[in-house]
Order: sequence, then structure tokens, then C-alpha cells
Amino acid sequence: MNKEDKKNIYIKRAKQRIKKRLQEEIEWEEAYEDIFKGSDSIREIQEQLTEMLDEPDKVRVTELIRKELEQYEKSLKNYKG
Repeated sequence: MNKEDKKNIYIKRAKQRIKKRLQEEIEWEEAYEDIFKGSDSIREIQEQLTEMLDEPDKVRVTELIRKELEQYEKSLKNYKG
């Protein structure tokens, strides 16, 4: 598996974890589902979600995604494919 394949897998998993956590923490709406289906960029998902959410949820989403991005970057850095 090359680095690009691994990167795509990490992005897919990060999106799944973010989505699952958000469903647990905020009131989930179908519009959020469309955001996840429409983008492979985690940062783009974050921007779109924060535009739609109220302040308390916006902060939680930003923090959650920040943590996922840190984990994603560590995983890519540690990959020696």
C-alpha cells in the first residue's frame, strides 16, 4: 500500500470517528450528513459545520476535529510505507 492509499484510509476513518462523535454530542441533522458525503477534506467539513452551528456546538466541533487532525498527522508521519 502506498502513502496516498494510506492517506485516503486515514481520512476516511477520521471522518467516520468525527461523524460518530458528533452524533453523540450534538443534535444531528440531515444537512450535516450532506457535508460529510460531499467532501474528503476534514478542514472543509469543519468550516462548513462551524458555519451552521451555534456557539457551544461550534466550539465542540472545532475541538473534536482539531484532535482528529492531530491524530491523522501523527499517523501519516509514522507511516513508513
